[in-house]
Amino acid sequence: MKYDFRKIRGDFMAVRKKVFIGAGVLVLAIVVIVMIMNGKGGKADSLKIATGPYSQNILAVGKLVPALETELKSEVSGNVLKADASEGAAVSKNDILFVIDNKDAGFNVTERLAGYQTAKAQYADLTSAQLPEAKQKLAQAEAEKTAATDLYNDSVTLYQEGAISQNDFLDAESRYQAALSLYDVALHNFESFSGNGSLRSQSLAQLNSAKAAYDQAVADAGKYQIKAGQDGVLIKKLIEAGSYVQPGQTLAFTASLDDFYVTTELDERYFAYVKVGMKADISVGEGAKYSGSVSSVSAKIDESTGTFGVRIALAKDFPDKAAGLTVNIDITLDTQPSVISIPQSYLVKDADGSFYVWKYVGGKVSKTPVVTGPALTQTLLIKSGLAEGDIIVSPTPALKDGGTVSI
Repeated sequence: MKYDFRKIRGDFMAVRKKVFIGAGVLVLAIVVIVMIMNGKGGKADSLKIATGPYSQNILAVGKLVPALETELKSEVSGNVLKADASEGAAVSKNDILFVIDNKDAGFNVTERLAGYQTAKAQYADLTSAQLPEAKQKLAQAEAEKTAATDLYNDSVTLYQEGAISQNDFLDAESRYQAALSLYDVALHNFESFSGNGSLRSQSLAQLNSAKAAYDQAVADAGKYQIKAGQDGVLIKKLIEAGSYVQPGQTLAFTASLDDFYVTTELDERYFAYVKVGMKADISVGEGAKYSGSVSSVSAKIDESTGTFGVRIALAKDFPDKAAGLTVNIDITLDTQPSVISIPQSYLVKDADGSFYVWKYVGGKVSKTPVVTGPALTQTLLIKSGLAEGDIIVSPTPALKDGGTVSI
């Protein structure tokens, strides 16, 4: 027997075409039936409207930042000899955190100290030894002046009366002139050593200058020891022992543990709604929440991330204070005691940009316009369009205005 393969292949293709057409008709029929059931008598998810408390919140994460952060910089250049403190270590005010090689500064301190000690000893000698001695000599000169003056006055009278010779008179006069000269010298010396006298002022100026030079040398040497300026924690360390540093180079950051705030970045769609003073609860993990408040809102949107910065004042009793700690943030945008709110999934956006819901009335659905609050979370505040006791149906593509449904 011979087979006509061309005829067999033609018959097979005709049968397959009929099968495909039949299957398509069956699928179409099923779709129509489903659509009819959804529009008429199909079961639909529904929600009965009731008034109740409403709260609209933004949930985010943020970081703890110390309010008082201190940057430690080097004022000198040199090799770092000591840098023992590690990041996260507790520090006390005036703890030495870094030591820089200061051989020249140390020599300068020694030299200036010697000059200061010499000037101090000289001033002490002037006030405690030379001044009393000058005072004593002045007293002696004054006594001699008095005695010589009396003798001279008596000699003048006696000479005029012829009671003494000219030589005796001249001796008395010579003694008187010498006593006056000695007294002037003693008075000048005493005055120069006392009060604002020239010698005392000069010695005091030398002492002050030497002390200033010594104090400056000590201060300069102190620049080679970088100390903590406050009690707190070393939050960042940028150099280690053996490093060479330059003036103005940042070595580390310390922070006080007394006061912290929280920073976070929020999507720009929230920008118009987040305001200073809003309540913000802060927690760590699943721990207790502590009340805080929005303290500042950045006026700039980061173009690369589409976010803006928010700072939150932290409650004083917040226990988990650590720089860089990740925390949970719950910002309350709005809260009302008794309003109508619905899940956002029940809301439908119309072609003109308005919103509506499918309200169930007597076995049928009615396209009902509503006015809502900001669509920022999954629950929406309904300002108008629905009343307590109304029933709304979850939207599906098959629903149409006036269509029947069962709930």
